Amino acid sequence: MSNKVHDLKSLDLAIAKLKIKKKTLEDKLDASSEHLQQNFMSMAYRSVVPKSTFETGPIAAAGNFLKSDKLKDGFTKLVSSFTDMASEKVDSIVNKFKSKRDDKTE
Repeated sequence: MSNKVHDLKSLDLAIAKLKIKKKTLEDKLDASSEHLQQNFMSMAYRSVVPKSTFETGPIAAAGNFLKSDKLKDGFTKLVSSFTDMASEKVDSIVNKFKSKRDDKTE
């Protein structure tokens, strides 16, 4: 936002624009988080192990272990709790700014 705020009307407009941007970013974060939850194990596994070793040997056995539903559920819970904590922190920061703004207007 390169426009400077000069009065209350322009401040309200800037806040409205930021709320729209916030919503867009939250939606994008939710989509990215969901994609990560669904694909974390395969992405991590494929980034470490060469493709040629997927079919045979101990790597294939490890792959079967990593496909375990319990393991996927654990990572899903881990990523979910991380995104919840991040969301709560962002909300607390926003609330601090709001309370400072409210204090200044009173």
